[in-house]
Amino acid sequence: MKWLRWAVISAALVGVLAFYAWFQVRGFVTGYPETDPDGYFILAKRMAHHQPWAVHEPDPFLYQGHFWVDAADGSGVIPKFAPGYSMILSLFYRFGGDEGMFLASPVFGGLALLGLFALTRQWMSAAGALFTCAGFASCWMFEFYATYPLAHVVQLAFIVWGMAFLWRWVENPDPLVAIAAGLTLGAACTLRHSSAALAIVLLPAIAGMWWYRWELLPGRRLFTIASLLGAYAACPLLMAFYNRHFFGSFTATGYSLTGEQTALSVTNLVNNLPVIQRALGENLAIFIWPIGLVGLVAVGPWHSRLMRVAWFAAVFLLYGSYYYAPQHGGYYRFFLPLAPVLYAAAFLLIDRCNASCVARWTAMALLAGGVLYFNWGQVTDPAPSHRHSWYQKSNYVATAARVATSTLEPDAVIFAWPQGECHVGTRQRFSVYNLESFSREWGLKAFGPPQPNEPLMQESRRVRLLDLYTKSDDAALRAMRDQIMWRALAGNREVAWIIPTSKESLLGDTLPAALHTRLVGQWSQLNGQNWCIYQIVRR
Repeated sequence: MKWLRWAVISAALVGVLAFYAWFQVRGFVTGYPETDPDGYFILAKRMAHHQPWAVHEPDPFLYQGHFWVDAADGSGVIPKFAPGYSMILSLFYRFGGDEGMFLASPVFGGLALLGLFALTRQWMSAAGALFTCAGFASCWMFEFYATYPLAHVVQLAFIVWGMAFLWRWVENPDPLVAIAAGLTLGAACTLRHSSAALAIVLLPAIAGMWWYRWELLPGRRLFTIASLLGAYAACPLLMAFYNRHFFGSFTATGYSLTGEQTALSVTNLVNNLPVIQRALGENLAIFIWPIGLVGLVAVGPWHSRLMRVAWFAAVFLLYGSYYYAPQHGGYYRFFLPLAPVLYAAAFLLIDRCNASCVARWTAMALLAGGVLYFNWGQVTDPAPSHRHSWYQKSNYVATAARVATSTLEPDAVIFAWPQGECHVGTRQRFSVYNLESFSREWGLKAFGPPQPNEPLMQESRRVRLLDLYTKSDDAALRAMRDQIMWRALAGNREVAWIIPTSKESLLGDTLPAALHTRLVGQWSQLNGQNWCIYQIVRR
């Protein structure tokens, strides 16, 4: 009856993946209401088209986001982010175009769940592993960021699979398993730099393998350890050369140019503890947080407990001591890499209890059910109340991008009302300007002294842009905007504005008399607001 047991386990795992897929389909939106993903998308398209990775663009009104930094070699601006996620996006772009890139996070979210099952199956019974996956799939933050085009869930998939291979290697120190573990965990460093902190997990893993595999000859043990470390070092070594080329030093990431690479302190950790409690206790690990902490240290051989603690502590201490800790998902999402080990440890604690099978299964079902209950409203509704405006804005951007793509020339120059500058500029070969960026008040606020809980910007770029707005009044800035339009028209490029109907007066009040508008697109948003695309042409 072994085949029947595996059939039931497989069916249950498929059920968990089906629940995950159901949410992804409901919440899937090909747009986003912030500019951060633009850096990943633009770099991905440049990779796919074999263009220089840095963008040489002298126009100060383009690439103004905090995540753009001046490359050390003077080749232009480049995102401060690690390039691995853009490499993955470039593959999805080659097969699915601009909207195909939005599939990367959902696909890797599913892979993360499979990796979590592969990992936890080594710790506990099949039932325990399934309940762990079911509980984690019910976490609204995991589900939400699996629909969202940032690197967090892709990073999570590499980490979970890397840990699955690493635990397997301790039990079976085969060099091929060592290489799989090393490459996967090392590759996570190319997705988000913070993954490097998880290298500490290798130490108890190596110690455990050496202790429990004493029967192996020392030479074989050393060879498999070298395989693990060598494979792990491959991707970070490539990253070091990437850093040297674009940021001036092997150890300097793009975040060093903004001052964020070293923006860590014990004071921050103490001050951030209430925010971390909210992140884990009320969002990422609802119903799991205290049980998981006990499970980290209470169950399993000593090396496994140390590996789990190291995994948790590396992420907790790194982001707990980070300068940027607002009380919303922009900070909570940083703790996604420690969520799997918390969930797994909580279910492991129950799975190893000295109780009957029925009692343990019932307890795990109640725990998974509790997680689902507390997340239900947010998991089942693609636009729950406290994220409703976020969902509306994402839909607006997705619709604006789709309408612009279908109605405008591929190299159009677009002036968009916020959040229209988000994502639309990554479509086709569009150049997109934020209409508010031609306001002195907006510029002085955007590039003024850094404010608490706001991401830092490269200081030289911030000062340069602030100087532009300090020396220019609104009339001068509008004249610069008009120059951009005239230059585009002279180069036979289409010019368009994306604005809500409530802002149509801007067209008549600020456009030069020699230009007039032509309505080429119109749609209604979820909130009932009407939006338009106007083509700007000579009279």
